[in-house]
Amino acid sequence: MRDITTCLAAVGSKLYHRGIRQTVAHSTLGDANEKRDWRIVADLAHVRIEQVAALNADERASAKESAPQDHRCAWPNPSLHENQNRK
Repeated sequence: MRDITTCLAAVGSKLYHRGIRQTVAHSTLGDANEKRDWRIVADLAHVRIEQVAALNADERASAKESAPQDHRCAWPNPSLHENQNRK
């Protein structure tokens, strides 16, 4: 709940337009959560999780498409470096 109150405080100027007229205290948010049915929040959380999962799947697909086909990495050869130092 502290994260929620911190986020609300960060966007304080926009809250008035959302119907929140003053700063929300941690204890006030806790009291409000005790009075609400937890299934409302659970349903909303499931919807948001599905939305984020879909976005992540799209990002993974686009990352695979843009990845180079040659997966070898050109690392420096340490033996070449050692031979140059000996000369």
